[in-house]
Amino acid sequence: MLALIVVGIVGATQVTGHGDALFETLPEPRLSFWVLLLAWVPFAAGLALAFNAPADLLVWLIPSVIGTFLLQQGATRAGGAVFGTLVAGVALGAFANVVGARPRRPPRLVLLLGGFFVLTVGGVAVRGVTALVGGDVVSGIQDIVQFGLQVPTVAIAMGIGVALTNRWRRDG
Repeated sequence: MLALIVVGIVGATQVTGHGDALFETLPEPRLSFWVLLLAWVPFAAGLALAFNAPADLLVWLIPSVIGTFLLQQGATRAGGAVFGTLVAGVALGAFANVVGARPRRPPRLVLLLGGFFVLTVGGVAVRGVTALVGGDVVSGIQDIVQFGLQVPTVAIAMGIGVALTNRWRRDG
């Protein structure tokens, strides 16, 4: 999927004659923290709609997504991007495992999916490849290395969170 996105971006710049757009130029962030935080609410609603989930799922999905985002932001400030992803992923895995064990609660996979989107860094990979194609080798490699570190971190972290709470899930 990411490869198709990159092909589309590179193709569009070639068709329009704007190949210079591939050079790494990140704008200064202009949205407030609160706007970013609240943007996860329609994201969660869209996720529920995309997967045809019942509306009552949002009671669990919205706090799960926002909690994952907040925890990742805080832990990233404390210890860097990989640490932030690891901490938030462990908490997400534990939360989804415990909540998903109860009848009439959303399945673990649904809760993991919402938080997974918060933690994934697909945009970093696309930015890295397009920077490489545009000739910005240093930024491109930095982004691809960051992507390569964070993707397994998300998987490992969620697995640790689930493993830490499996006993409670069985006994609870």
